[in-house]
Amino acid sequence: MSLFRLFSFLLLLTIAQLGLAETEIIDLSGYEEGDIPKHLLGEEITIRQEIKDGETVKYVSGQSSNGKINYTLPNVNNDFEITFVLTTDSMSMFSDIRISLSANNESIFTFDIGSSMKLGDNDGIYYMKAEWDSSAKSNTLKIKVQDGTVKTYINSQFFQSIILEEPDYVYNELTISDLGEDDKIYSMVVNNLDGSPTNTVTSDSSNDFEKGKQAGIQQCVDNPSSCGINTSVTNTGTETIATGDCIANYSNNGELHIPCINVPGAFGNIEMYEVWLQQASGTFNFELDLERVTVK
Repeated sequence: MSLFRLFSFLLLLTIAQLGLAETEIIDLSGYEEGDIPKHLLGEEITIRQEIKDGETVKYVSGQSSNGKINYTLPNVNNDFEITFVLTTDSMSMFSDIRISLSANNESIFTFDIGSSMKLGDNDGIYYMKAEWDSSAKSNTLKIKVQDGTVKTYINSQFFQSIILEEPDYVYNELTISDLGEDDKIYSMVVNNLDGSPTNTVTSDSSNDFEKGKQAGIQQCVDNPSSCGINTSVTNTGTETIATGDCIANYSNNGELHIPCINVPGAFGNIEMYEVWLQQASGTFNFELDLERVTVK
């Protein structure tokens, strides 16, 4: 195997490992505007799109005021978190979205988004005092379940928490009810806090998408320039060396430097990152060095 192919293999393996612990629930890549996202197992919901910062962005919304998502959460551990990127309507007191997490078909806790925001049985707090910005392009809500405690964060600010009656619930369903036409869910990302994979249900077109993705990966490996990768290969007679601005480099000390990784953002925009990883001794696993992740 050439050194270039080894680097390509390491790059693809590393990206796959980085993606294990975090999964995008709303994968709309296989849908068009007006389609019904069947993998969300919803009622009266649809795909819409808009232009944000010059980019076409897809999102899920209700077809009436009774839109509902019933999403199956396979392989979610006791400790996990879900991050939502969404906007809501005018925040009238008559329009609330309810998020519910269930185990064994029983709702364990809820989170209400509306003029009054609250987690579970806590007292409601007026949305402006809860750091929710109704005029923003989007808000971020994170629900973190760990050690029998649920903590919530709105736009990175801690909001409310509750203690669960049982710390070992096995969650299997995420429900979002009362979605209206003006409510927009751009992203829902779930990950297990121990880093184990979260295998999720994908759209009906996932098989075709996966085939196309694998074909694209193989094309990049066989012909990097066709994918916009600037590389050259030099044969010194004793070794073959790949060079270029975005070639991954593996050192004998187990360090893997990946200068270019394109990462899709919540609104469909692409950001390029430079990362460093360290190989775990005696394994083919790599750990991301969080202190050296930079945006290029």
